[in-house]
Amino acid sequence: MKKRIDQELIDQFKAQAERGDATAQIALGVFCLAGAGVPKAEAEAMRWYRKAAKQGNLEAQLGLGFFYVGTLKAGAIVFYDNVIGILNNGPNASGQERAQLRQNQCG
Repeated sequence: MKKRIDQELIDQFKAQAERGDATAQIALGVFCLAGAGVPKAEAEAMRWYRKAAKQGNLEAQLGLGFFYVGTLKAGAIVFYDNVIGILNNGPNASGQERAQLRQNQCG
């Protein structure tokens, strides 16, 4: 069962975060990731984590690292699936499929 987070508490964290408090920035990031007391918003969560990380906060830097590794891993899986699909088509792979593969490899 989720506990309800008091809006007053969220407002206090937000005020502190906007003043540059790294701990409050991480807390808001966690709230945004979980959708606890605020709408669930991954991009907003990462924005708060980045602000704290830029201040040298190790917890925020680690959190961003895990996020980026997860994102890269997901991207690698999609790329792998595309390669397998094209290889399975062999010589029948369309020029568009081959161009898409080259584009994914380069950028």
